[in-house]
Amino acid sequence: MIKMLTAHTAEIDDAQSAVAEVLEQHELDHHQKTNTVGIINCYSEFIESGVVKALCDALGFEVIGCTTIATAVNRSSSMMQLSLSVLTSDDISFTTMHTEKLSPGNMKGPMECAYKQACGTHEGKPAWIVTYLPLFLHLGGQQMLDVFGQVTGDVPCYGTIVCDHTLDLSTSQVMQNGEGYSESMVMLLLWGETKPTFLIATISKELMQKQ
Repeated sequence: MIKMLTAHTAEIDDAQSAVAEVLEQHELDHHQKTNTVGIINCYSEFIESGVVKALCDALGFEVIGCTTIATAVNRSSSMMQLSLSVLTSDDISFTTMHTEKLSPGNMKGPMECAYKQACGTHEGKPAWIVTYLPLFLHLGGQQMLDVFGQVTGDVPCYGTIVCDHTLDLSTSQVMQNGEGYSESMVMLLLWGETKPTFLIATISKELMQKQ
């Protein structure tokens, strides 16, 4: 069984206040189990201000994540917000890894190297994988996932592609353990008896932006 705890903060400028606010909401001392990992989604300035690094240092377990244009959690949604979801379990274990820089002509090698390294402490394949993909203007997410599927042997995969609030999307980054990467992919491998169910919802045509 996996338990998920979620917290958020809008404090960008004061890293220590942001860390204290998030940790108070999580109450990890009461809920944390044997194996734990964190997932951060945030406005890009949380990386620049040092909040992401300070939070990862304070948590004491591995963390992945990405920048996004907005986040939504229980009772709060905002562009200028950071959310931290903590997955914790006694029978499921977690491994995180990031690739070296990817490019349209160089994807499989870095992905394969990172995946093999992440699998190094376990036998067989992970049950499923969470991925955060970098944003390239001339390379689609589906192309990257197709290559990653070849590397993993089509292990079930869930995740997203990064974005941000700027016009040129120049501050979009994936993250691992407090460090941001603009041209790398990060992955979270889950090991154990877990069988994910993936659901798809489509935005209606009436609600889509035409331009």
